[in-house]
Amino acid sequence: MEQVHPTRMELMKKRSQIVLAEQGRDLLKEKMEALIQEFFKIMVNF
Repeated sequence: MEQVHPTRMELMKKRSQIVLAEQGRDLLKEKMEALIQEFFKIMVNF
């Protein structure tokens, strides 16, 4: 684990990293749901 200095600037950096990670997670969830829907469409036609 990395060392983090207890400053306001570090807090702001970490908060922005968390926001970016959450956005990435949400995008991956949306992609997964779209792939699952596409998979079931293919299975119904198969």
